[in-house]
Amino acid sequence: MPVDFECNGCGLSVSVGWYHDHSFSNGFGSSTLAVCERCGTQHRVEHAIDVSLWSSSSTFFEVAIVEVPRPARLMVANGIREVRGLSPLEAIRLLDSPPIVWRCSVVGALVTAFESVPASCPRCQSLLEEKGGWVS
Repeated sequence: MPVDFECNGCGLSVSVGWYHDHSFSNGFGSSTLAVCERCGTQHRVEHAIDVSLWSSSSTFFEVAIVEVPRPARLMVANGIREVRGLSPLEAIRLLDSPPIVWRCSVVGALVTAFESVPASCPRCQSLLEEKGGWVS
């Protein structure tokens, strides 16, 4: 069950937790909502369905970047350069031809739950207030 949080200081809103889909037509059976503890960016990891066994595959997944909003292009290009060891031109070419399979080398930055509540905001270190949860 995902839980929604909002920062009292900067207004950052994030959700963390897991939920299942009600339609499997897109090839995914569930999603996990995560937030970066460093910058507060919200992420959704979709878990693919193993159609050969028709069960949710929870042992392996990769993140694929399918779209990058214009304001985030520089940050994402720099991340791609760092992770993949690419030149700026190579990173931009890759960014211009999604989807990009992302194998992040930063360990421990994404969290799917906060260890203590209230938690600290990743952006301003104020308190994140729990606003409620929801069930899919």
